[in-house]
Amino acid sequence: MSILEREVKLGISAERAWGVLADFKNVHAFAPGIKSSPLLSEQNRDIGACRRCHFSVGGMSMVETVTAWEEGRSLTIELSEFPMPFHRGDMTMTITPTSGSQCSARVLFQYNMKYGFAGAILNVTMIRPMMVMQLGKLLKNIEKQAKESPVVATLNES
Repeated sequence: MSILEREVKLGISAERAWGVLADFKNVHAFAPGIKSSPLLSEQNRDIGACRRCHFSVGGMSMVETVTAWEEGRSLTIELSEFPMPFHRGDMTMTITPTSGSQCSARVLFQYNMKYGFAGAILNVTMIRPMMVMQLGKLLKNIEKQAKESPVVATLNES
């Protein structure tokens, strides 16, 4: 199993960062390479929420299902039906307050590669470096989305 972990400091409150993450159907607004993310479930929050993420290039998609949800703090997503060379993948995103107006965002991505030894080489040379970069962008984009989206402000003020 491969494990990637990234953490970044954000110049927004934990509540605003969580507002972005908790709007499960709109991951395309801040996730690099995702052009749309319609819900496959009735719910947009909590365990069991499910979406299909359509990639910006190649016409491919993957399904993400929430398997753990700690309101205001973290969520875990199981990835399935993906074109990537993984047997399986799980991602946990956690928001932690660091001060009144700042927080840290952390992502832990665990995955199993396909293709045996060839997959291990592919992981070291391409997948891992690409995923580390993409996960960093994902976390920084949470801040950008929180600052740009009036929906997030409305969610957090009610």
